[in-house]
Amino acid sequence: RRMGEIRLPPDRQPFVSIHLALYNERRVVDRLLEACTSFDYENYEVIVADDSTDETVEKLKRWKDHPRVRIIHRSSRKGFKGGALQEALRRMNPRTEYVMVFDADFVPPADAIWHFLDYFGRLSKPKNGNGNHGNGHATNGNGVPQNGDRLAVVQGYQWHMLNASENWITKGVRAEFSGSYVMERAGQELFGAMKMISGSVYMIRADVLRKLGWSTSITEDWELTIRLYLAGYKVLYTPYIQAPAECVSEVRRLVKQRMRWAEGHTYNVKKYFWQVLRSPNLTWQEKLEFVYYAPYYLQSVLFTVATLSWIIGVLILGQKLPMWGEAFGWSLVISNALALPLMNLTGVLLEGSLKRDALGLLSFIGLSWILVPFQAYASLKALFEKKEGGWVRTPKSGVVTETLERFHLARLMPWELPRRKRGQAKASGAGKFAAAAVVVLAAAGIITIGALSIRAAATSGTVAETDLAIPAILGTAIPLAILSLGWLRLHRRMTAIVLAFALGLGTNVVFLAHAVPASAITNNTSSFTLARTTDLATPNLDMKQNYTPSGSTAAYVTRSAQTATATAATFITVNPSYSYSGVQIAWVSWRGAVTISPPVEGNWKLVRSTTDPSNTVTSAVWIRVITTNGNSNIGFTSSAAGDATLMIQEYSGVDLQSPIDAESGQATAACGSPCTLAAPSVTTTQQNDVIVTHHTAACGGTAPLWTAPGGMTTRYDIATASTLATLGADVVQSGTGATGAKTATVSCGAGVAVGVTDTLALRARSMTCPAIQYRSSAANSASASTSLTLNVPTGVQNGDVMIAVVSTSANTVSTPSGWNTLARSATMATFYRVASSEPASYSFTDGGASTNWAGIIDAYSGVDTSAVPDVSATLATGTTAGHDLRAGALHAA
Repeated sequence: RRMGEIRLPPDRQPFVSIHLALYNERRVVDRLLEACTSFDYENYEVIVADDSTDETVEKLKRWKDHPRVRIIHRSSRKGFKGGALQEALRRMNPRTEYVMVFDADFVPPADAIWHFLDYFGRLSKPKNGNGNHGNGHATNGNGVPQNGDRLAVVQGYQWHMLNASENWITKGVRAEFSGSYVMERAGQELFGAMKMISGSVYMIRADVLRKLGWSTSITEDWELTIRLYLAGYKVLYTPYIQAPAECVSEVRRLVKQRMRWAEGHTYNVKKYFWQVLRSPNLTWQEKLEFVYYAPYYLQSVLFTVATLSWIIGVLILGQKLPMWGEAFGWSLVISNALALPLMNLTGVLLEGSLKRDALGLLSFIGLSWILVPFQAYASLKALFEKKEGGWVRTPKSGVVTETLERFHLARLMPWELPRRKRGQAKASGAGKFAAAAVVVLAAAGIITIGALSIRAAATSGTVAETDLAIPAILGTAIPLAILSLGWLRLHRRMTAIVLAFALGLGTNVVFLAHAVPASAITNNTSSFTLARTTDLATPNLDMKQNYTPSGSTAAYVTRSAQTATATAATFITVNPSYSYSGVQIAWVSWRGAVTISPPVEGNWKLVRSTTDPSNTVTSAVWIRVITTNGNSNIGFTSSAAGDATLMIQEYSGVDLQSPIDAESGQATAACGSPCTLAAPSVTTTQQNDVIVTHHTAACGGTAPLWTAPGGMTTRYDIATASTLATLGADVVQSGTGATGAKTATVSCGAGVAVGVTDTLALRARSMTCPAIQYRSSAANSASASTSLTLNVPTGVQNGDVMIAVVSTSANTVSTPSGWNTLARSATMATFYRVASSEPASYSFTDGGASTNWAGIIDAYSGVDTSAVPDVSATLATGTTAGHDLRAGALHAA
């Protein structure tokens, strides 16, 4: 037979006491008592513990003569609901074996008692000869119940359905309870975890309740749950016993109800936390569920703070996080937004009520966000308060909007829902094969994910071999063990599959996120090619990828080194050109022990100044980051007159924030010709540094000749008439570590050489290539004019690259001052320029003839200003007369 269909004669029916705690429930009291006095059962009573001060008192007078009803009026609300139920417990019939509890808004079905008793095993034949079926009397020497005698409470489904269509709030609450009672609590039952008494629709053994009694907590059901488990008992949950009830219909009432739940829950967790973890009477599954459930409302605090911080930081303040931070940050927001709705959707689907409750799934999302800050406050309050707050009643409306039939769960996943098995047929061979196939696939998935995780971590080069034990053991071996244990021993097959796969996947994802940096698994060296397929169509850009850039290693600017020499001078100068975002190095040498000073303007920083022991020569190295394009005289002065040499080198691709990776200098002892001078070794910490060496020697005689250090490229070799000679060279070091001494040889015409040397390692710019970004455009046209004026695009900054395309109807466009030509045809030309202190506009001419004009200037950021065009631009004439197409590429910085 089905559950609850067996009936016992009155002489075998255990006595049941129905306990109802009421406070000002005038709208629903009659409905409640009518249902509770109509049970299809003989041996039971109904005890009403009433604290009311309104019309409820008068309505109860009409029930005082009912043979099954006993009314208890309390003069105070001492202990709130727990206090009222304790009074009912004290007054109940001594013969009572089971107690049922309902809240005021519930309407239990007539056969509810039979269903509850069936789960307690009271509707089958006696097994021990005393009619008790072993429930509640077998204990060990310490009074702790054993095996099946642990069952003390059967909790049913609070089917909040009576007024589900009243408004959007009731629809949301209805969907919430469906997800919680059909999915969440059923999952707890499957896992063998701690289940909570939910305040209504449950039956508890009278002997256990007499032993434990009721507390005065504002969440008396949760407090009793904890004490039950500490005493060695357990709760069974089933969705196959239901009682319809109301949904809260006002936001204000819902907020107060959930604040009471949050405060009482957190307070009792704080009170009993360590007792539960240390208790020998709970299984590891029950303790695990308690730990998981303990911060149920405290997570509202973290959710509120984390979500607000994330939204404010990223969306409002525009802070940028690494890729893993972005991924996990957004996953936090999205998962919190979707987790509960997805659970509720599953519950609604299993109930077969999606069409009716679809709107409730959406409205609950809004309700959950409304409730979060209030629950956060209440849970924090409970965490620090010494005594719980007072009880806040949730008023009932008595409104009924639904026509209810018998509750039926859709059998989409019948094996996932707990129920007593009575005479079920054995699984078919096809079913066993399908289940085994699912297990094999799950095991294969766990092994595959673990192997991929280990491979990714090992090839990244950033994870120690010992760290690989995490994905190997926790991410693979343990999930496989759980899968095997659940399948072979616990017979929790679907639970084992889901738990094992989730543990394996979650462990490996979290491990990779924390152990492997994004740079180890992502390609940070890509650039973008800008391919403009139609003319004058800004900003419609075709951003093609899969382009191989030349790299971002620091590279010497391909132009001659700027040098100067002077005799018996106190001032030396050069006039070099320089480019935005370049790095210049100045090597200045003077005869004698002098103090060398840089230009007043230019932001030059002294790196090192060295004088040899014989005070024959002083050399200083200076560095600066260039912030504009241009050229100007750069002069250095000395505290005393003497022969001098000056060299300025410029490099691009250098880290502008910290250009120097390592540096060292030294004086060299006098030696005869040919004389070897060694620039000291430095130790680099970053790959692709540019090693720059400088050698200066004061020679006797004339015509000194330099031989550069092996493997290095000479950038300059200069000398004064009085034979002060200077050599500059560089080389790229691909790896890290010591550079080794860089030895150069100087041949003097006569005498000995005394010198100063220096080694400087320039740090390459980050290997992350930013994408070229379109900034803005400015266009114009003219008729019968000899020139065309184009404004500089809005927002252009120094270092941006501007591309100008100008067309005429008949004549050739002249190249304006400061612009470089990319491509040219008879009637069209393309130019580029690196922005630097730009004027308001530029004028383009064609040699003086009047003609028609059209033109545009596009501005881009993120372009390598030292090598703007990476692919030569081309022009092609289309089929329409006068329409030119252009193609080209900018080089990403």
